[in-house]
Amino acid sequence: MHERKPKAKHLPKAKNRFTKISPFAAAAIRLLLFTGCRLREILHLKWEQVDLERGLLFLADTKTGRKTVILNAPALAVLAGLDRLGPYVVPGDDPDKSRTDLKRPW
Repeated sequence: MHERKPKAKHLPKAKNRFTKISPFAAAAIRLLLFTGCRLREILHLKWEQVDLERGLLFLADTKTGRKTVILNAPALAVLAGLDRLGPYVVPGDDPDKSRTDLKRPW
């Protein structure tokens, strides 16, 4: 609708029409979809809890207690494609701390 009126008052500028998100935030969203885990389980996931060879996540502290998650091929591909910047799979601005939420990228 706004494309037909290039001088529309509320039309965002071309550079502001798209939002870039962190590759880690995109990976977190994909992991949520592929694994069925809760948000905090993915955001607080540490590399020491990931076993890529066997395709498992070992979650020690979840809402329902200890849990082992079997990873499918897309989830394994997401994890294999991530850089290890710190102890967390989805680091925040500080690599030593986990990301707090996914509100903006979502």
